[in-house]
Amino acid sequence: MAMLSLVGQSSRDDDNRQANSGRLVNCYREPIAAGGKSTHSIKSVLGMSNFVDIGELFIRDMAYIGGVFYVMAGGDLYSVTQGGTATRLGATASAAGAMIFGDSTNVCTVSGGRYFLWNGSAMSEPTLSAFTSVGSGVFLGNYVVLTENGGRRFMWSDLADASSMPALNFATAEGTDSDILRAASFGDRLWLFKEDAIEIWYATGQAGANAFARLPGAGANFGLKARGLLVEGKAGIFFVGDDGRAYLTGGSAPQPIASPAVETAIAQSTPTDCFSYFDEGHEFFVIRFSDRPAWCFDIATGEWHERANGEENSEWSAEVSARAWDSWFVGDTLGKVYKLERTNTDADSALRRVVVSNTLYNGGDPFTLSEVEISGRVGVVSQSDYPAVEPTVSVRFSRDGGLTWGNEHRRGMGFQGEYGRRVRLHGLGQFRQATMQLSIAEPADLTLNNLVRAEIA
Repeated sequence: MAMLSLVGQSSRDDDNRQANSGRLVNCYREPIAAGGKSTHSIKSVLGMSNFVDIGELFIRDMAYIGGVFYVMAGGDLYSVTQGGTATRLGATASAAGAMIFGDSTNVCTVSGGRYFLWNGSAMSEPTLSAFTSVGSGVFLGNYVVLTENGGRRFMWSDLADASSMPALNFATAEGTDSDILRAASFGDRLWLFKEDAIEIWYATGQAGANAFARLPGAGANFGLKARGLLVEGKAGIFFVGDDGRAYLTGGSAPQPIASPAVETAIAQSTPTDCFSYFDEGHEFFVIRFSDRPAWCFDIATGEWHERANGEENSEWSAEVSARAWDSWFVGDTLGKVYKLERTNTDADSALRRVVVSNTLYNGGDPFTLSEVEISGRVGVVSQSDYPAVEPTVSVRFSRDGGLTWGNEHRRGMGFQGEYGRRVRLHGLGQFRQATMQLSIAEPADLTLNNLVRAEIA
């Protein structure tokens, strides 16, 4: 008897697909306590439920501030109720890379090089001093900090006054002569991500022009790949560096966390956005692409999986995320906001979960795969949800490491109460190497065990 493993993470590198066949698309691995029949379970990612259609193209950013859910769509700022009703608050500027930040008193937005302020009743555009074109902004220690678009300077507001930008409240990130792309905050530190370097500053406790100072010896000699490729999470700041690697920092020096497969994806395509979300104790950091599935890093396990849309597993439509009312939401390029929940669907489309195993060898000698048994969460789906057909898993095998696939085999996972259901395939033929692909496209929570029993002869 042999065991096929349903991998620990997506590892298929497009530069050498046969070297490692393993993939997890729209699912991730979770450890099982010792003593079970498997070491890990393969769980579905959260699906997307329709929440609100803003009616404008491009959800630019979202944030939950002071008990209010704010959405920037097109060139306007909206508030959205828990029931999914959107109210336009005022105009900002229509531009990619817009940001929402602030506190319960002031909601700040940066878009199109301009800085806007919503005070709860009216939208204004405060007068700027040190420079007039804004690249990014962040709220830190009761200060609003704005970076220069196409420059090295950053300025800050008066303490607890987001509308006042005194002329002397600025500094220059002059460790290198490259421009600042993005400001971020973690803990009590201000991180300035430049094109080729990172500088870390801190609030001194002094007022006015001396409010911030650079932290000596801190930072990095590499920068940010693009302005949108950074997100502040609970575990730290996640970003894609100008060297094409993914990094995470929890307040100290950034640590590389990208696998070779992720680095190949970054090199071959253009990543567009980074964002994060939580699912049952797992914090996921996402690198989104416009032409391939997103790559998602799981802080809990240190493993990567892929996230995609539809039957064809195309690029994930989500571009930004925010947590509100103890739930997570994502927005897309068509002006729609979705709630992430365990629906096993993506709004009106299928959530196709795909698992590709490791490749089973037999020392290069041919072998016959006489039986395969798949185990998992069977007998849990109500027949009222599937009156015509039993929920199934689709299985295919490859003889060349996952480059091409054979005929599809479909096996039922049982209706509610059929807890003894055994999912088996027989007489699968002769192989020199065998790779298995399992896929589930039905809106059912069919968790799989990561070890598959295989009888070979």
